[in-house]
Amino acid sequence: MSPTESSILTVGEPLCSIILSLIFLNVTFSSIELMGAVLILSTVFILAKAK
Repeated sequence: MSPTESSILTVGEPLCSIILSLIFLNVTFSSIELMGAVLILSTVFILAKAK
């Protein structure tokens, strides 16, 4: 497995925890928290695409 593939899979863990907490725990996220999650995910994809 290449480092790029592993970094993309690593992004899946926080994304999955956000989705599961929304569904099962009824956690509400503010717009700032969601914006932070989007920025983190986009950074990983930008870095993966640059290589």
